[in-house]
Amino acid sequence: AFVAASGPDALIIWRTIGENCAGCNALAAASPHKASTMTHFPGDGKTECMVRCDCVLIRKSDKRRGFARADLS
Repeated sequence: AFVAASGPDALIIWRTIGENCAGCNALAAASPHKASTMTHFPGDGKTECMVRCDCVLIRKSDKRRGFARADLS
């Protein structure tokens, strides 16, 4: 929702937090990503960390942070 609401030309930064998998590290290194071309999102299960991803997305234009996984402990 955050990426789609940002508009197709928005640039999105993939920010790693804590320990990360190789997939998330690669996505962060390739940042920023054009919103219309993004196919992976933190916690969507498409990276090695699956749904346990702690990464966040940040819109480059205004530094607004997208949704993050809640700590339920």
